[in-house]
Amino acid sequence: MQFTEVYQAITVRQTGAIGKQGRKIGGLLEKVFEQVMSAFPSLRRRRNGSSWISRLFRPGLGFPMREPLRGPVVLTRKHLVPIVLHYAQMTPEERYQRFNGKMPLRALLQRYSSINWAEIEFLAFMSGSKIVGLIELCDIPGEGEREAAISVLKDWQRQGLGEALVRAARERVCSDEHKSLIFYTQMTNVDMIRLAHKSGAKSAMAHSEMQLVIPAAA
Repeated sequence: MQFTEVYQAITVRQTGAIGKQGRKIGGLLEKVFEQVMSAFPSLRRRRNGSSWISRLFRPGLGFPMREPLRGPVVLTRKHLVPIVLHYAQMTPEERYQRFNGKMPLRALLQRYSSINWAEIEFLAFMSGSKIVGLIELCDIPGEGEREAAISVLKDWQRQGLGEALVRAARERVCSDEHKSLIFYTQMTNVDMIRLAHKSGAKSAMAHSEMQLVIPAAA
């Protein structure tokens, strides 16, 4: 079953109509589904190849569905598709701010299907199988530091998820590994700067970006 069929069946059951917004969201996620299937043909060959998508929703509970929140959890290779879907749900502007450049769906798939899992780590908050808050921790070779990047879906912001993710990353990197944790962001990203300062970061300019450093524990 195609994703749009799954989504429309759920929406019709709940409201009796698809609606303009439902068609728009269903179309977007169907596009993600098809690109993931193209990048990972083995998923299509499975008996329940699209079941990982259908599990994102449950009839009668609304859209988007909010299952109990859990986290921060450490993600593994099996979470590749949810990671891509997490970023796919952001607006182009939000992705530009997160990646400091354009990041269309195909670029997301290429980026995350080729990462070295020995050098990067993901901590996340999840609602069911959906990633709603994510922090990436990437080694900086030879520097004794790790670079971090954080994102929280719009509907889940202002609920303390970002602060909890930074706190978990700080404990993991600064306390356990005795490394500094570094964020890079635009000067206009006031929320990120405020969050980093609240978590003990010191700020400095790095070219056209703001560098926010949480030092390693003594």
